[in-house]
Amino acid sequence: MRVEKAAHRKAFTLVELMIIVVLLSILTALSIPRYVNARERAEEAAEVKIVKSVRTAIEAYRAGQIMHGGGAVFPEKLDDAPTESDAGPTNPFFVHIMDIPLTSGWEKGSTIHTYVSPSGNEFVYRPETGQFQ
Repeated sequence: MRVEKAAHRKAFTLVELMIIVVLLSILTALSIPRYVNARERAEEAAEVKIVKSVRTAIEAYRAGQIMHGGGAVFPEKLDDAPTESDAGPTNPFFVHIMDIPLTSGWEKGSTIHTYVSPSGNEFVYRPETGQFQ
């Protein structure tokens, strides 16, 4: 019977390696859902920011019309993008109201004033009231 001293061991035993693998698996299983949730929350926050920017731009357009004697009117349309198209560098969204138009992630809905966010939420612009919901 041979007894090794702990100070002379050069490698981990199979049991020790299995324990490490199990611990790493548990940590991974716990962290992946948190990462996914954080990513979803970040996308939702970006969407809210864009919607607020569009609403602010609509109101700024209206204020500009009032200041220049055009009356309290809202823009007739937010952009010239065709229906059922994606935002892109050659097809930017919200060009009539924003200095930096939206060029990625969003899609144009099936009607002229409908927009679909990356998360699938649909927003409709109503030119008669200026609402973007």
